[in-house]
Order: sequence, then C-alpha cells, then structure tokens
Amino acid sequence: MKRLYIVVVTCLFFVSCTCSSASSEDFSGTNASDASNDNPSRESGTTGIAGTVWMPANNPTALSNPSHAIPVFNALIYVSSFKPEPLDHRLSCIACAVPSQKHAFSKHDGTFSLNEIAGGDYWVTISKGGFRRSFEITIADDELIELDEAQTTLPSLHDPEYGTEIPSIALVTGDYDKIQDVLAKLGIGQIDPLNEFIMDSHEGFYEIYRGANIESFDVDEETPTVMDLLQDIELMSQYQIILFPCSDGLNEKHSLKTYPPIVWQNIREYIRRGGKLYVTDWSGDYVDNIFPEQMTFADAMIGDNAFVIDTPASAWDGVDWDSEQFKTASGIPSYDIHYAYAADDDLRLWLMDQESFIPILSSLDGDTAMGTINSESFPISDGWTQIQSLQSVSLGIDEDGQPVVDTPKVYVVGDVNGIPTNCPNAGCQPMTVTFEPVGCGRVMYSTYHTADQSHEGLLPQERILIYLMMELGECKSESIIN
Repeated sequence: MKRLYIVVVTCLFFVSCTCSSASSEDFSGTNASDASNDNPSRESGTTGIAGTVWMPANNPTALSNPSHAIPVFNALIYVSSFKPEPLDHRLSCIACAVPSQKHAFSKHDGTFSLNEIAGGDYWVTISKGGFRRSFEITIADDELIELDEAQTTLPSLHDPEYGTEIPSIALVTGDYDKIQDVLAKLGIGQIDPLNEFIMDSHEGFYEIYRGANIESFDVDEETPTVMDLLQDIELMSQYQIILFPCSDGLNEKHSLKTYPPIVWQNIREYIRRGGKLYVTDWSGDYVDNIFPEQMTFADAMIGDNAFVIDTPASAWDGVDWDSEQFKTASGIPSYDIHYAYAADDDLRLWLMDQESFIPILSSLDGDTAMGTINSESFPISDGWTQIQSLQSVSLGIDEDGQPVVDTPKVYVVGDVNGIPTNCPNAGCQPMTVTFEPVGCGRVMYSTYHTADQSHEGLLPQERILIYLMMELGECKSESIIN
C-alpha cells in the first residue's frame, strides 16, 4: 500500500494509450468486425487449421487451475509457403496492411478456424501485439487440423531462430505496482512460490532501469537509471514499449520540472517514432506533463482541503513547454472501485465470464476469492488519481486535406468508493484510457495499479492491462500525422 504523506503536492495524471507500428508481416490492426468476417466456422469441414490462441504461459495445461487460462482476442493467424522474416523491432511509422496470405483472426474466446487451404507444407504464424510464434506443418487434403496448445500459445521467449518473438520491453522500477510479477506470470521472467518476481530472472527477456526512487526496487546499483534511458532517444527507440509503474519517488524527490528539457523532448519524440508508453497511477507525470491536452485530473483531497493536481493544457504550446505549470501525479486519498465496467465492447466481450481470482476489497492484506468475472460490474483495488474529463485534440491535416483529431479511448469506467453502483452513467469516471498523439505511437494510462500486492493468479485488473499491453503493440490504422 502507498504511504500517505500529509503534504500539499500537486498531481498530474498520465494517460497511456496502446499503439505501435507494424512491419509488413504484422497485420494485427484489423478490427473486430473484420476479424469475424475472416474467421469462418470451424464446422465447415474443409482443409485447414483451427485452435485457440492463448496468452503466454497461460493455456489450460500450463496452469494449476485450467479454468483460469487466458485467451487472446484478434490475434492474426496466417499460413505461408516460406518461413517469415523476423519482425523488425525498430520503431517506425508503417500503417496497417491487409495480408496477402490466407489468414484469420481469433474471436473473443481465442478460437479461430482457417479453412479452404490446399493440402501441402506450410509455415503457420500466430501473432498479436509484437508476440509471434511460427512453426511448420503439413496439411493433407480434406484435413482440418486442430492445433495443440503448445502451438497456439503466444511465446514468452524471444528466439527468432526457433520461431518465437516477443516485443522489446523496458521496465522502469516502481514502488507499488508490481508489473514485474505480472510479466513473470506470463513466463517473461520467473515467479517464486510466494508469487513474487525472482530478481534477475528478467535477463534475456527485458531490460530494467532504476526509477526516480532508487530504493523502490531491489536492483543492483549498477543498473542504469531512468535518466540514462530518457536522455538518450536512440536507446529509448530500442524498446517497443516502456513500462512506468506507480512510483512515489517521482513525486517526493523529483519531478519532470527538474529534468533537463531533452527528457521532455525525447518522450514526445519516442511516441512520434512509434513507441508505446504504459503508465500507471503516480507515475502519470510522464504523460500529463508531456501531453497535457488530452486529460484533466480531478482535484485531490487531504482532509477538508483540495489541491490541484492537473497540468493544464497551456503547459504545451505546440512547440515547447512551460515547466512552471508542471504538476505531479499524487492523487490522494486512495479508493477502491466496487463497480467497474469494461466500456470497450471488445474488452467487455473478451473479459466476460473468465474464471479468475477476484480481489476482496474489504481485505487489508490483498486477499482474493475465486470467481467468474462480470465485465459489466467487477471490483478493482487501489485507485489513487482520478480523471475528471477527457478532451479531443487536433493533430493536423492528413494527405487528403482532412483534419485529424485524436479522441482518447476509454476502456474501463467505474465508481469511486462504490458510488454510483450502475456504471456506465454520467457519474462514472474513466479509469483506463489510451490516446494517440502526433506520430504513430500510443500512450496508456491507468488510475489503478496493475498488481498492488503479490498473490496467486491474475486478477481482473491485471488481465485488462495484459490485454491492453497487447493492444499497445498493434499497428495504427488511422491517418498518421508526424
């Protein structure tokens, strides 16, 4: 749990949105309606393949409780007569393209069927958000092959020679949001019997940078710092996604106001190049200071006294920043969301009826209970900052002379402290938001922690943010304004 400091600090809320550039081999930007059109029924009986796509390390066989397996929605499945080239992990602005190969997309429950394929030898490729698995298969005439879980589970290990690829990830250490635990439960790193991340098990999977509070994570002092990362745009550009979990160090000991302007410029340039930022809770400075137009944060309260936590849109004039207007994302006090609602249709259909551990909000020890998720009303623990409003932002004019406007996308809304109880309605606040500034990257922001405490399994809020991490890696189908 966060420590509560009775000090008047300003807070700003970081909204991050999922996006990525795609190579000519990665076509996962197709929307749900396209996916259903290209996903014929597996009862057709023609030559082809079928199966269920699973999140890394989370298929039924891999889990002690098979019912807690996590499917992947809108994964791309295609066949080719040749081994696909490795994905290009360099940041670039490439719009989505329709694959020329025979292809399908997985449904909300992860199932797919790819039919009307001539018998022969093929490479099958399954990909979503920078995670990709490729393997060889022989299909006989009039044979519909049900692929096994090992073939249809997205990989945890980057080994292109053997057909497994994952995105390049940088994790900046935080204090309260244990994203490293969640990654380990996806097989990206290791988890111990107490469901905690095993230090240094990330090596070979992703890079760690020490956050603003260097005491926040038990890492070696030789580990490079967040400043080493953010002052070097070429280093930042080596990572397709940068994770900024909640950290009080940024607010108590530092602020972006004290960082050199090159850091502000590099964060914006990283997004322009196609990078993705994943930010939660008190680390919101990394978004609201740099992109202050899209969101307005609600005032925070200490006792009977309110104080402003939002960085106003006027802090950015389209060319430069007025850092004197920068605030810090330290929303106080904390709150639980008793009746969260998945506002995005695809997220809601994907999450509905998944078996999961559910947080017991009355528990001070982070206890959970097994249950079935109701994606129209489910609990989320440990919210802090609150979003008051969202604003559309004009990005420029496209090649056809039409205006391009970025409207933040809301994935989850909810009550604050259990009132009201019938979300969605006008009284419910946005909790999880993405937006797409100039360029082809995305930003995602969550007002609540991904994983507040160590526990067994993956809670609804963790599943949502895994879903969105996958979405961050998708190509951009809208007009790109640089």
